[in-house]
Amino acid sequence: SVIMLGILASGFSTMEGILLSLSSIFANDFYKNVIPFGKLTEEERKKKLLRVSKTFLVILAPVTFGLAYQQIVDPSLSVAIFAQNGVYAVVAATFVPILFGIFSKRATGNVVFIASVIALLVHFGMYYGKITMYYNNPAVPATCALLTSTVVALVGVKVAPKKEQK
Repeated sequence: SVIMLGILASGFSTMEGILLSLSSIFANDFYKNVIPFGKLTEEERKKKLLRVSKTFLVILAPVTFGLAYQQIVDPSLSVAIFAQNGVYAVVAATFVPILFGIFSKRATGNVVFIASVIALLVHFGMYYGKITMYYNNPAVPATCALLTSTVVALVGVKVAPKKEQK
């Protein structure tokens, strides 16, 4: 029973870290770059982002509870695959922004955002839509999502007008 308590404590710690990271990522990496702040001071922006992060965490709590409850009532897959599916989706969605942020001078925020959204749509679409006979292995939809989003970003960079050099 001591070992089980250790495993449970480890699981809670990991989940807490993931939820806090998600709320911070949403506020600082998504909301801050998509929603205009107007004429707020730096201190007011920080306070607003903290409120957004806390609000996102409050919204995320019932979603997490619902997913956990669904797995208890009607387990459709193992917790390991359930978590792996989410992690692979994050990797697929963040691959293009990182790759093109480092190696492309022509990539715009719109191009990488669209590519990331497409990565999530392909990944979860294949997985939950049961597309291909390998849909239940999260690595297959993630790989397809990663490749598709990379192609979308390459086309977007090729089609997008060149930025003016300063």
